[in-house]
Amino acid sequence: MRIRNTCVLALAMLMWFCARAQQEVQLSQYMFNGLTINPALAGSYETFNAQLLYRMQWLGFGGAPHSQVGSVDGVLNQSYSMGWGLSVVGEQMGLMSTMGAYATYAYRIRLNEMDDRLSLGLSAGAMQEKFGGVEASATSSNGEAIYADDPLLRPDSRWWPDFRVGAYYSYGKTAYVGLSASNLGSFIDFGADSFRLNSPHIYLMAGMHHYFDADWRLSPTLLAHYTLYDRPLLDANVAVTYRDMVWLGLGLRATLPFNEPKGSSYPKASVANAMAIMAEVWVTPSLRIGYCYDYSLTRMAVGNVQTGSHEISLGYTLSRKLEVIRNPRGF
Repeated sequence: MRIRNTCVLALAMLMWFCARAQQEVQLSQYMFNGLTINPALAGSYETFNAQLLYRMQWLGFGGAPHSQVGSVDGVLNQSYSMGWGLSVVGEQMGLMSTMGAYATYAYRIRLNEMDDRLSLGLSAGAMQEKFGGVEASATSSNGEAIYADDPLLRPDSRWWPDFRVGAYYSYGKTAYVGLSASNLGSFIDFGADSFRLNSPHIYLMAGMHHYFDADWRLSPTLLAHYTLYDRPLLDANVAVTYRDMVWLGLGLRATLPFNEPKGSSYPKASVANAMAIMAEVWVTPSLRIGYCYDYSLTRMAVGNVQTGSHEISLGYTLSRKLEVIRNPRGF
């Protein structure tokens, strides 16, 4: 019994540290949920747009992350130069849960007659982290309880204001690049608040659309994710779209061998650590349903016991009057 309770406690503490390390929700279908990454994308569809996503990560591993993302955005004026957005992000991982809610404003500048545009965006909101405590105890040889009064095991909750900023440049409808930063609330001094986020997260996105003809389109995309206290991540994807009705994508997630913590005892990270297979279907011109399966390519840590990750997404875009929206799929 003592061994079992000790293992439960160890797993609880492991999940607490893992939750601190991840901080940001990891998505594979990020190209359809751009508002959660870059606030400058608010209003980029130039009409009302809603997205829902649910991610089940590392199935088969107890206490693995379950993430939820929801967002809506639209335009504020008839020239489509100002966009608004609302987003909610939640995640449960072991005994930890995180939730954030944001309001977003973006301003889009038309640069030339070719419809090249530069967008600047800002999100403001709040984040909350909860630690649910642990029902674990053990007794010593004299019958005294162990862990019962450990302050690390007590339920706790913290919240703080948070901000995101972003810039996004679109080259007509054929290419784009964006730069954004999240978790900017980490610059605020909260004193002894141990639940405060460690550092900002920087995202660099880029992609293009190659039109073979009126029916077929090829869309490669890249997303780089960097934070001061972890190794950079790179998502490379390529997708084929048929008649804006079916979208099929293949992705590879890599951990770049940079930014190794000094004196770290962690094993060396594999360069390629996950592969994603994605599919999106437009049931109607406005309604989209998507699914993604992630398969781990590394056998380190949870890769030995987990059976993959699943994402289910739903999107709705309201067409403007007398016009059929041809969305810029993949941002």
